Amino acid sequence: MLFSFEETSDPKPSLSRRLATLLLSLVFALVIGAVFMLSVGVDPPTTYLTMLSGAFGSSYSLSETLVKATPLSFLALAVLLPSAAQFWNVGAEGQYAMGAFAGTGISLFVAPSLPPGLVIPIMLVAAFAMGAVWGVIPALLKTFFKANEILTTLMMNYIAAYWLDYLVYTAWKDPNGFGFPGTAVFPADAWIPQIFGRMHVGFFLVLALAVVIWVVMGRSRFGFELKVMRESLKSAYYSGFPVARNIVIAMVVSGGAAALAGLFEIAGIDHRLQAGFLMKYGFTALIIAWMARLNPLAVIPVAILYAGLSTGADQLQLSMGLPSSIATVLMGIILVVILGSQVLQRYRVTLTVGGKLWTLPS
Repeated sequence: MLFSFEETSDPKPSLSRRLATLLLSLVFALVIGAVFMLSVGVDPPTTYLTMLSGAFGSSYSLSETLVKATPLSFLALAVLLPSAAQFWNVGAEGQYAMGAFAGTGISLFVAPSLPPGLVIPIMLVAAFAMGAVWGVIPALLKTFFKANEILTTLMMNYIAAYWLDYLVYTAWKDPNGFGFPGTAVFPADAWIPQIFGRMHVGFFLVLALAVVIWVVMGRSRFGFELKVMRESLKSAYYSGFPVARNIVIAMVVSGGAAALAGLFEIAGIDHRLQAGFLMKYGFTALIIAWMARLNPLAVIPVAILYAGLSTGADQLQLSMGLPSSIATVLMGIILVVILGSQVLQRYRVTLTVGGKLWTLPS
């Protein structure tokens, strides 16, 4: 045979292999994307340069990329932590929504009676607490009643989404908003400071959160117990680990982190709660968390990469007049190839061509 294929298990790939895999997958994704663009009559080099410029080519585009990367990073970290305990949180979208709800309530009804310097700290605490409550409910249902957490967290997304709709269309609708479904604009004391374009201080908070989670998961007893739980829940039970407590703690932090994303989005960007606030960030965060291989420090660059693809795709529509479907397909191709290529991080693929051996990655 001129061609043969062999896989050998390699559960702990080296850093060089991971980097080589990422580079190969990016090149492969760009090639597939180029073939797709040629099939619809679009010039690949121009398209890729436009996307790159739209994502990172100016201070404005960079700030917009970081603005999108911030909530994605918060939500990916929120998904990541309970996953280490074999608890699959697909409810980050709902926890994100409840953080926005709590922050809006404080801004509209409590902030006017507070000293200016206390408004934002109280908003942060309220949002984290609301998200923690929203996250701990499915954790308790799982630990005490064996309820499937995928179903409970997913269903709670819909509850949160409809609750926000009720608020912006009815209960908290701004009477002076000319019929627009949304609340009144927050008072200035409730605005999260912006420091670079529209990028706000939430980006630096999520950087700190990623480091804290990385330290906890890699340097603490709690993190060690989560690792054991991820490998085998039975082993964790037999070792006497407090499995139920660990799941609850993980979901408290997870829900709180997701809620902070919602707070920073409304108080740092929109300055009001309005219709269309939910952007399906929670489901995108699942992709980012798995692309980062559940590594907290890898979440930030992966989120920036995804956000760059998104802002670059927006630029394709503005500069080249391409339909949104083409930009969406290009994003999908790149993400699918990168996700699929992770098999090369777990296995060494050996090709035999004409008597010569080729190993991917080498």
